[in-house]
Amino acid sequence: MDDARFAGPDQSRIASAKLATAPRVHPANAFYEEAYSDLSTERPLTMGGVGPIPMSAVINYAEYYDLTTYESGRLWRVIKAVDRVELALKARDRSRDENTSTG
Repeated sequence: MDDARFAGPDQSRIASAKLATAPRVHPANAFYEEAYSDLSTERPLTMGGVGPIPMSAVINYAEYYDLTTYESGRLWRVIKAVDRVELALKARDRSRDENTSTG
């Protein structure tokens, strides 16, 4: 990996420590975690950064995995809930960065 953030032994040690203490995903939720990771690449770009994961992307994903109507609805609810939190955190961080740089 060429990324400068991961260059050197200190960054490697920090990354390893963070991974070691990261919460583990329960096996029952592994599908949702993978789905969220895959679907997060479907976000549209907006003037404010990125938008929410489109429902159409989730529907396509559900169809690809041959999910039932119930499973598809559950997937949509999980993805939407996690996405709202992530977008809110990104907005908070962006606001904090803007206030730090102007203030």
